[in-house]
Amino acid sequence: SSLITLLIGIIYIKSKSTKIIDYKSLLNLLSPYILLTLLVFITRTIPIIDDFLKNNFVLISTKFNYQLPLLYSPGFWLITACIYTIFKFKISKNLIQISFKKTIKQWRLFVVSTTLFIALSQIMDSAGMIKVISNNLGDTFDNCFIVVSAFIGSLGGFLTGSNTGANAMFMKLQIQIANQVNISSNLIAGLQNASASNATMITPSRIMLASELYNIREKENKLLIDLIKVILVSIILLILVAHLVNNLFNI
Repeated sequence: SSLITLLIGIIYIKSKSTKIIDYKSLLNLLSPYILLTLLVFITRTIPIIDDFLKNNFVLISTKFNYQLPLLYSPGFWLITACIYTIFKFKISKNLIQISFKKTIKQWRLFVVSTTLFIALSQIMDSAGMIKVISNNLGDTFDNCFIVVSAFIGSLGGFLTGSNTGANAMFMKLQIQIANQVNISSNLIAGLQNASASNATMITPSRIMLASELYNIREKENKLLIDLIKVILVSIILLILVAHLVNNLFNI
């Protein structure tokens, strides 16, 4: 989807501009993204490679019932793409150090917030809160839960500003209700993921960042209202698609 978006963007720019686009330079600049996409795509679609990476070089913690296939993880291929970028564009050692420090600074905040969201989800589960909430929501909405699911996912995305954080908070709840009302857990998981991802666009921090970048701080409220309308339309579309998939394809 990212590559399709880039292609549409290039076509749009070309249609609005009379300047000649240097496609060779453009492909050169996009090569790290193209490489990353291809590597992840290959490791997920070729069975032999997929099976090898899932079963070799796996980090396992029996105490926490956790395992991480190091070479299968997208993070490994992201590091590979970064190393390629360093050599491809001959990035200086000083710039690498500055980027690394900035990355660690941003990463620390992300790790703390995501860890807390996951901890909150585990506490809710251990305390029986998820079971009580899922039973009540399941009994109340039954087959109409798809509608509620999209709004729960969107609420999580708005509150946390992170797709990962939203899934950590609400994914287990969503799956449990889906099983209770006999709706595909895969369908509800996809709905939770997509709705949460869309709703992160209207978090106050992102609205503030956008207004700062384009120097339109006085229009923050209008920007928020406009984006809320877009998110509402996206929620409706997600609900319609989910209903279509659930009724026609019985996934």
